[in-house]
Amino acid sequence: MEALLDSGVILATVGDFDGADAAFTFCSRVDPNHPALRNNRLEVTLHRAEAARDAKKDIEAAALLGQAIAAGADDAVLRAWGLFFFESEEYERAIPYLDRLAARHPDDAEGWHKLGTSFQKVGNLEASSLDFAKAHHLFALEFLRAGELEAAARSSKQYHHWSLPDDAGPFVLDAAIAFAGEIRARPRRRSRRRKRRRRRSIGANQNAKNTPSSSPTRRWARGCESW
Repeated sequence: MEALLDSGVILATVGDFDGADAAFTFCSRVDPNHPALRNNRLEVTLHRAEAARDAKKDIEAAALLGQAIAAGADDAVLRAWGLFFFESEEYERAIPYLDRLAARHPDDAEGWHKLGTSFQKVGNLEASSLDFAKAHHLFALEFLRAGELEAAARSSKQYHHWSLPDDAGPFVLDAAIAFAGEIRARPRRRSRRRKRRRRRSIGANQNAKNTPSSSPTRRWARGCESW
């Protein structure tokens, strides 16, 4: 049984999908609940999708890939296919996969940016502007969380550039970056106050060495030591 299941995958890798289907059909009759049957069928579906993609049968490839993902394939395959076409500069073919990837992972700034670039390359400037705005918004938030305020401000500037005129998001983001900058500056002011107190305390202790213990200066120095 295992050998027949494995042979189905091997047949698919060499393009004999009819032979693979025949092997799996026989296995499903013998043991429809065999644990390897589903995974092997899934693997063959991905091989079919890749073969259709390489033959530039994009509609068939997209449908087969959708079937594979619905059957449990990792959606990282969407990223792999999107990047395959993007890096080959086949932007029209990259868009469907990058679009699905963005829908499944809306917080992926890099995915939105590649989708925006693809739309820009094929001349769809309205869609590219919206995707670039989403990408730079997410980039700015990532930099803000990491405390990289200068990088966050640069991404926010790009967000302003690509966003719609009535979008209040860039202004809210600018306010968050400015507030984070103020928060970052506050500990330094407190630190300077501590340093001044420390210097006064050290100076008082040095002056108090030659001062009688009962004098007001010596009593004040002992009080400074408790700060």
